[in-house]
Parts: sequence; C-alpha cells; structure tokens
Amino acid sequence: MMTKPHPHHRKHPHYAVVAAIIQCGGNILCVQKGPGKYPYLQYTYEFPGGKIEEGESPEAALRREVREELCLDIRVIDAYLAVEHDYPDFSITLQSYLSTVSDVRPLHLNEHVHALWLPPARLAELNWAAADLPIVRRLSDARTAASK
Repeated sequence: MMTKPHPHHRKHPHYAVVAAIIQCGGNILCVQKGPGKYPYLQYTYEFPGGKIEEGESPEAALRREVREELCLDIRVIDAYLAVEHDYPDFSITLQSYLSTVSDVRPLHLNEHVHALWLPPARLAELNWAAADLPIVRRLSDARTAASK
C-alpha cells in the first residue's frame, strides 16, 4: 500500500509565499511571468508576491515584494485564501491577501513581462499558475454570487 509522505518529509523544497490580490476601481491586477527555471510556470499569470524572509511578517513580505516587483505601495486589507500546492520541483503554502492601491501610475515590471487589470468575472480567461487557480475561482465565484 502506497502512503503519501508527510509534508515535512518531502524530497523537494517547501516555501511559504504571499500573494497580493490588488484591487482598484473594481479590477484586480494580474501579472505574467516570463521565461524561467520551470517550464510549467513560464508565461503563466499570478498575483504578485513572493517568499517570506526570516523574521518577516506575511504582510511586510507582501508590501516589500510588490514594491520590488512593481514599484507599487499597497495597503494590505485582509487575509483571503491559503493554498497548499505541490509543483514537480517544489511545494508552496501560498497565503493571499486582499489589498488596495490608490495610485495606479504606470507599473514598473521588474520581474514580469505583462500586467493587466481585469474585473473578477474575467480572471479565468488567463493562463494562471496552478497555485493561483483556487484564488481565481473563489474571486470569480464571489463576484458571480454577488451579481445574482
């Protein structure tokens, strides 16, 4: 009988990461990865964010990552959805946060190749990184339920 290994006994690295669901004017910011180490993540869309550094709170990590990646200062509102996901080469615990931004001046894409603002109902049209999909589904479902 095969048993699944305990999460702490994985053969590949595990990372705690954060993602910002940045809202402005009813739209949500979607950013597209470029070429990278892992083919299955190349050119997929994601919510901006990254790894939490030692001694850093998730909210501080989120503000730092978004500032580094996009030169945006966000306001973190509330935790939204946590996702556990195993990619072929690593696994993550992704904690997403609802966030807002008051100034949407042209973004500086320091780590992404494309960015766009979409209403929640259109998020599913993009090719998302697998770990972000549960967040996309929940945002789309919440918007659909609110409009009924």
